[in-house]
Parts: sequence; C-alpha cells; structure tokens
Amino acid sequence: MQNACNTIMEKIMKTNISVLFISMCYSSVSSAAAYDLLLDIQPIVYSAPENSVNIGGSLTGRWDIQKNQSMFCSYNPGIDLETISAVQAASGYNTIFESVSYDVFNTTQTGIGWIMGGKDGGASGSWTPLLASGETQVFPFPGGLPSYPQPGANIRLAYIRLPGVLNAGKFTLPAQDIAKVKCYNNKTLIETATIRTAAVVMTINARSCRIQTGDQTLQMGTLTRQDFSGLAIGQNIEPGNTATLNLSCDKDVIPFVTISDNNNTANESNVISLSSPTATTTAKGVAYQVFYNNQRQSLGPKSADKGTLNQFPVGQVTTADNQAVPIALQFKYLKTDETVAPGDVNASVTLTFSYQ
Repeated sequence: MQNACNTIMEKIMKTNISVLFISMCYSSVSSAAAYDLLLDIQPIVYSAPENSVNIGGSLTGRWDIQKNQSMFCSYNPGIDLETISAVQAASGYNTIFESVSYDVFNTTQTGIGWIMGGKDGGASGSWTPLLASGETQVFPFPGGLPSYPQPGANIRLAYIRLPGVLNAGKFTLPAQDIAKVKCYNNKTLIETATIRTAAVVMTINARSCRIQTGDQTLQMGTLTRQDFSGLAIGQNIEPGNTATLNLSCDKDVIPFVTISDNNNTANESNVISLSSPTATTTAKGVAYQVFYNNQRQSLGPKSADKGTLNQFPVGQVTTADNQAVPIALQFKYLKTDETVAPGDVNASVTLTFSYQ
C-alpha cells in the first residue's frame, strides 16, 4: 500500500438583574446632579510567554484599578433606583474571577479584553459584575433604604486575556466611555453619570518560538496484507516513521503542541481518520496514530490557548534566547479490523503550537 501522511504545521492564535450594595452619606440637595468617574489606570507591562495566561485570566493577575465614588447622582427627595449598563461591545466571552462571573468586553487590541465590577462603597457587600446587555440594578440593595439622595460605589476593572495573538510592542488603549449609571425617581430617569477610562499605555513583551520547519509530507512506505496478518486489532506496525520539526524559542518558554485531524476537526481520539485535502484513501482495516517520546497522543482542536484539550509539552523550559527545540513525532500504522483491504492510505494533521 502506498501512502503519504501530510503533517501540516500552523500557529493558530486562536440577563439577570444583579444587586450591588451601595454606601451612602446624607446631604441636603434640592436639584439633580451627575458625577462621572474616571478610571486612570497606570501603565501595564506584560512580560511572560505568549500563552501563559488562560483565556479569561487577568493579564496582570490582579485588578488593574479600584476607585471609590462617593456618589454618582444627587437628588432630593431621593433616588429609588440606580442601574449601570455597558456602552462598549462585549466579546462574547465570560470569565470567573474571584468566584464572580463577568462578561468580558473588547478593547482595540486583539487578545485583550476587560471586565468591571462594583460593590458597596464601604467594607460590606459583594461585587456585582457589569453585564453585556440590559441594566444591572445597583440600588436599592437588600436590607437598605428604599431611596437615598446620594448613592455611590467602589468600581474596579481588570484587563483579561482573550483568544488571539498578543501583538508585541508598546501601544495605547484609547480613552473611552465604558458604562452609564442611571438614576431614577418613581420610574423617571433623573440623571445619568458616565464611567470612563483614561488612555492606558500597555507594553507586551510576549515570549514565543519561531517554527523553523515548513509543511512536511511523510512517506510511510508500501506494506502488504501479510504485514498485518500477525497483528491483533489495535496493534501498531513498528517502528513507524518520524517527522522531525524544529523551533527556535525565546528564553523561559515551554513549547506545547496540539495535533488536530484535518479530515475531522472534532476528532478527540488517538486515531487519525483516513483522508486528506489532497489525497483519498482506498485501503480498509488500517489507520494511523501519532506518538511523542513513544507515548500515543490523542487529537484536539486547532487552538493555541493554554489548557486546550490534549495539548502536551514538547520540551523543557528554555534557558536562552534563540534556543533550538527539536521535536520528533512518530507516525505508525494501526490495525483496525481483521480484514485488511489494499489501497492508498492518506491522512493529514495540523500542529498548533502554544508557548507557556
């Protein structure tokens, strides 16, 4: 049987009403007034492997700013409903941060989003997330007064890792309005305050690797049915053929890889399906499997995200810049049926690298 297994490499960088506890201080006010909040975030520097932060994780591992606003609106006889709503586009992603579920919003940079939460201006209360749609009720809160002239809150924001390439370099996220605080009395909108961010300088020093080897076609050789006759179903023909790949990596990086079936991207088994974009398969009763360090590897999605299903390391942490990292993958025939029919055996996989 004649066969070619094409190993293709590519680097893919891939509601409900909530309640917010508000602290209050009384002041006699006879007219409406709104008090905007500016989040002036300090410069952010990200120096880590490109995929070391999980999707949905904080770039810095913490909240990037927290501010107390003593009041957003002021009105006598009082505010009986205060809500907050987003004015920026949501990313479609959700993340759990400090046990609270947050909707993630887009920035102007790929791979970077943000989340925002608020809570009682004092020490009590729990954090309430800014939601992607609708107005989130922030006042009144359970056990509090039914109305008050000057409700305020703590507000905090963090930048979050989203799918996509982290572009290395220094750039500025522009100043923008991110949320509106609306104050009501007897269902009438009295005033609207704005929460906005100042321009934020970010420096991305993402460490990664460069693929030194191009696409490969691995010739698996010609076999006969007799070669499979002594094998039980599920056994491989040894030793198989090796595809050697090379990376050049920055210091302090651990390269990982996910192997994906190009014929069936949902394939999460350890058997590569027989077909490829450029060649058909006519043989029966056989398949291919891939091994790394003599360990059979299962297939996964084309994603560089940390923690991708069936992702595995292909080296130790690098100790120098431009360090060469060779990778040897063994591809072996697998007997899948007692009856083996002759013909061509073709398959195609993609390798997606992740740098952690």
